[in-house]
Amino acid sequence: MKKTYYHLSPDGTIAGRSSDIYICPLTHEPALETDREIVLGYDGKLYFADEAPIKPEELIQQELSTQARAQRDSLLAATDYLVMPDYPLSDERRDAVIAYRQALRDVPGQAGFPENITWPDKP
Repeated sequence: MKKTYYHLSPDGTIAGRSSDIYICPLTHEPALETDREIVLGYDGKLYFADEAPIKPEELIQQELSTQARAQRDSLLAATDYLVMPDYPLSDERRDAVIAYRQALRDVPGQAGFPENITWPDKP
């Protein structure tokens, strides 16, 4: 069985791993050999599985909000051509598209945003 060596950064976090380098190229210290599971943390650093930090709720909410806004922006972009003044559309259909686009813009103001979103129906 091939050994795995873990290299620690000066602050004690795991900076990398290799199967053949037993001296850390950053610190020139001997690498750590372990049978503990190593995972990638939400911050992009490596940790022992039982020591990995938990992603803060605020960061989770920011990510959900960013994803929801990106989806909303995509839906808006998909209807941009429909509101161009020279696009052949009846007044009734144009009003429906304008109402739909406004409902999309109002999505971040919903009470359940960003976890529980009621997306407006496409006209």
